[in-house]
This record gives sequence, C-alpha cells and structure tokens, in this order.
Amino acid sequence: MAEQRNIVIGHAEHHDPSGRRRHPPGPVRRHRPGRHPSRDARRPRNTRDACAADCKVWLRFCAEANLPPLVVRSGTLVLFVEWCWLQPARPPARPPGRLTIPSTIDRRLSGVVVTVRRKHKVQLQEDVAEEARALLKAKVGAPLSTPPL
Repeated sequence: MAEQRNIVIGHAEHHDPSGRRRHPPGPVRRHRPGRHPSRDARRPRNTRDACAADCKVWLRFCAEANLPPLVVRSGTLVLFVEWCWLQPARPPARPPGRLTIPSTIDRRLSGVVVTVRRKHKVQLQEDVAEEARALLKAKVGAPLSTPPL
C-alpha cells in the first residue's frame, strides 16, 4: 500500500537567531499529492474560454496543415503566424474583410507554447517562438509588448 505523505506549502518551521524553532507566521496549507486545485480552476472563466478558443484555432491549423498538434517547432510556429495573419477576424459579426489583429495572434502563439509545455508536459526550447514573433513584428511594423516566454 502506498504511503500517504503530506506536502507542506510554505515554511513549516522558522528559527529565531538563537536556533530555537518557532511557529510559522501564518497558517500552513497541507495538500495531499494529487489533491490540489488545478491551475485551470483558479483562472477566471473568460481566460479559460479564451485559452479553449485558442486551442481550437491551433488544432484547426494543425488539421489543415496536416501536422501533429504536439510537435511544436520554430518553423511550425512561423507557419502558424502566417496562417493566422490571413484568417478572418472573429466573431463573424465584424465587418467583412477584417483580419485577425496582431495582438490576438501573439496571444494565440503564447497560448500554444504555454499549453504544450504545461498541460502536455512537452519540453520546448526556451526561444521556440522567437522567429514567429519576429515575423509578426515585421508584418506589423512595430514591436509587440508581449514579453518572451
């Protein structure tokens, strides 16, 4: 039978200058392994909805380009930026002829990288989105304010 261990979040003990133990300044939260709230559950609903929509866009791109969704490489992300650049703006109620705005493309790019790293535990190069961001900057003609991942 597997042993149940409590994982302590924060400092369980503090030492004063004399070396004696004293109680922590605040309550210590204890979680059993696998029992902590998920990262998604703590996000606001609109953030979760936007992430889900961005994942659907990525999956649509992968299906159209005949690429596996978890194979995220620099060249794949460059193709994704090119593809997003030509996509019509959403929601469909916007005037016809409007394309996806650069900040949305940048957010989708970040969402793909973060989701693949965190949710699917795929190890990616730290600068995997650098070329795609450079392409987007060149298309826009001005630097984007999104920090690198």
